[in-house]
Amino acid sequence: MITTSPDLTAPRPPDLVDRDFVAAAPNRSWVADFTHVATFSGVVYVAFVVDTEADPLE
Repeated sequence: MITTSPDLTAPRPPDLVDRDFVAAAPNRSWVADFTHVATFSGVVYVAFVVDTEADPLE
């Protein structure tokens, strides 16, 4: 398995939501993530963008 190792001395961006991922109303707070997945035919990049007020995926 290959993974990244964070540079603990590098500056980090501010945590603008203070780890509170619940919004009081739609379009107030959005979070995003992206990753890559190795497949037989190459690498696939996947991105997610979610409104934190929305119901969780089931």
